Amino acid sequence: MCGLATHLVPDQELALQIVPFLLSLVAIPLMGRVVFTIVGHHGAALVAAALTALNPYLAAYSISTKPFTADFVVCCRVLAGGGRGRLGVRGSPTRRI
Repeated sequence: MCGLATHLVPDQELALQIVPFLLSLVAIPLMGRVVFTIVGHHGAALVAAALTALNPYLAAYSISTKPFTADFVVCCRVLAGGGRGRLGVRGSPTRRI
């Protein structure tokens, strides 16, 4: 992904910062999905997404070339239920969102 960014953006430093920045934008609704999957309440999911968007650490690490933001997104994706046949909070199969 970084290779594609270096071809699209002539400035190499900016190209390496684009990927974590885009991943940090993906992390905001993904955290809302994680909370909705676990809790099942839209309000809680919205609060979680807002807190993720206002998180100063995520904002600071979003321009870092180290994979901190990618790790966060992968963890959110796993928690959101990346596979099929996952169980819900009460043990019943959850519906696809």
